[in-house]
Amino acid sequence: MKIIELRLQNLNSLYGDWFIDFTAPDYVSNGIFAITGPTGAGKSTIMDAICLALYGATPRLGRITASDNQIMSRQTGECLAEVTFESQAGRFRCVWSQHRARKKPDGKLAEPRHEISDAISGQVIEAQRRNVLRVIEEKTGMDFDRFTRSILLAQGGFASFLQTAPDERAPVLEQITGTEIYSEISRRVHERSRSELELLGRLQAEIAGIKMLNGEETALLHDELATLSAEEKQLSEQLLTLRAAIHWLDMIHGLRREIAELDQAEEAVRLQQDKFQSDRERLKLARLAADLEGEFASLAALRLQQDNDCKALQTCVDQQPKLRDNLIMLEIQHATARANLLAVKLEQQTAAPLLIKVRALDQQIDSQQQMLNNSRAELNRQTREITLKRFEYSQALAVYQSMQNDLTGIHSYLSDNSCDEILVSEMTGISRLISQLGTCRQEVQDRSGALAVIQKNEKESLQQLETIQHQFHEQQDQLANCQLALHEASQALESHLDGRLLREYRRDYEMLLREQTFIRKIYDLEAERKKLVDGQACPLCGATGHPFATGNVPELEVHEQAIVKLNLFISQAEQLETDVK
Repeated sequence: MKIIELRLQNLNSLYGDWFIDFTAPDYVSNGIFAITGPTGAGKSTIMDAICLALYGATPRLGRITASDNQIMSRQTGECLAEVTFESQAGRFRCVWSQHRARKKPDGKLAEPRHEISDAISGQVIEAQRRNVLRVIEEKTGMDFDRFTRSILLAQGGFASFLQTAPDERAPVLEQITGTEIYSEISRRVHERSRSELELLGRLQAEIAGIKMLNGEETALLHDELATLSAEEKQLSEQLLTLRAAIHWLDMIHGLRREIAELDQAEEAVRLQQDKFQSDRERLKLARLAADLEGEFASLAALRLQQDNDCKALQTCVDQQPKLRDNLIMLEIQHATARANLLAVKLEQQTAAPLLIKVRALDQQIDSQQQMLNNSRAELNRQTREITLKRFEYSQALAVYQSMQNDLTGIHSYLSDNSCDEILVSEMTGISRLISQLGTCRQEVQDRSGALAVIQKNEKESLQQLETIQHQFHEQQDQLANCQLALHEASQALESHLDGRLLREYRRDYEMLLREQTFIRKIYDLEAERKKLVDGQACPLCGATGHPFATGNVPELEVHEQAIVKLNLFISQAEQLETDVK
């Protein structure tokens, strides 16, 4: 990490704006420089400004808040610390600032502002105070404590650093010198050496447990191995032969089963053909009748349209006398309204001049009233302004007299206490100790409150756990009840369907609807059926046999009842199937 630039304003004894460019030739050419000056000149304030810009705190005063700011110069209304630094992550600029209300010396302190941005592009990376510290730690690799121990040592901090334990001082020195890689290499070498030694010990233990064979035992084992190998080869050949025979037998049995299944299928097809022979003749006749179905439907539609047109025409004829009477009444009303309109227009023409004069007078009255209202409002406004100016003048006069008295008292006090100027530099250390004591007390109170909150949360968590366990048992009971209800619904659906599928009942329902359509067509052709004579060809299908000519027509009502019953059965089955899902 390298500090590039520093800018500060109104910090401790450094009043006004100050700027230091550490890349200037005077600093870079010598490589090392010192900041010197008398006590109270502001040397430590430069170090405080760097810490304040980065972490919002200083080694001497701690964190600066809205309730405690002892680093702002006295009789000033704002302060600022800005630092530009460079690290391995890039170049960044950190700004910390705080001001009083209206930037007046006696105003109330506002909340500090803290942000980090890219020094090259100017883009703000983070502007929330609690997140700025995290970003700075990521970019620099150091928090406030490590920064004040390694990069910037406050007054008396170097002695404290030398007196710390080696374990605490070693990480800081490694980070300063960049030798932390050697500690990591040493640790890994130690771990690798330990694992290799453990592996060597295990291998040596295994070798010690191995017993070496003599020549006779080795030859005996070789002979036994050769015998077993020959037996294994013979058994493998026998196994292959047996597997081939088993496969051949399986193929023969499979072919026989296929032949038997084909014979059964052929017999079933033959029976279906014989059974369908009568239906085939009926289907042939139905197809002939279906060719004329479109023309018959068109004729029926035309007849229905003709009946509707005749009814509409008759309705219009019936309404014609009533509409004629209504027309006469409307003509009489129109004539009366026209006469009334002429009379009203005549009266309006007579009163038009008077109306024009009245409207002109109304406009003049409204204009005069508006001007009067504006004058009254302006008078009231000027009266209020005069009263306000008098009040402000009296207040300013009182403030001036008070400030004059305060100035006289200050001059007398300075002349009487000119020997106490050294207390200004010592007051900073005393204030820091008081601030640290208050911070410690506040931390004790915060931790006590946090402990109470943790105990309360633990109690609430136990109560929530009991509630969740109770809900879990209830859900288990509900799951068992649902599984039982599902099993009962499945059994009820299987019992209702009686071993058949729901789609089979739907197919039967569609067939009944088609049969109902054919039966209705048969009923519609009642007059034509009476003309049929046995032995003579039907003019529609050409058949000489007329089974429905003698009144042998299926009962339509019985068919409709069967359709309604099957529809109700399918609805109940669908409801049971929905319950199961």
